[in-house]
Amino acid sequence: MRRPRATSTTPTGTGLLPASTLSNVGIYGTGQGYEALLLRLRAHPLPEARSYAQMMLTELRKVIPSFLKRVDLDDRGVAWSTYLATTHSAIMSEAWAPRM
Repeated sequence: MRRPRATSTTPTGTGLLPASTLSNVGIYGTGQGYEALLLRLRAHPLPEARSYAQMMLTELRKVIPSFLKRVDLDDRGVAWSTYLATTHSAIMSEAWAPRM
């Protein structure tokens, strides 16, 4: 008995399917939690993290704009992100400083 061609090629392609699909990650949280996450991501030394912070902020502003007003304020979110970044760099420079 011969199997149809479509069923005989299906098992071959199933191994490639997961590698060729895109996935989405969903997270749930409060506005305050998202704000803290965005501030920390903006202060992160990796450019990819800072890029994701901007993409997340753009999408979250479509859903909960009133909860994210302080993120871009100079005396609030920007100041906090700057503090986190400078503190991190100071700690890292102290940790790698030569000991005498």
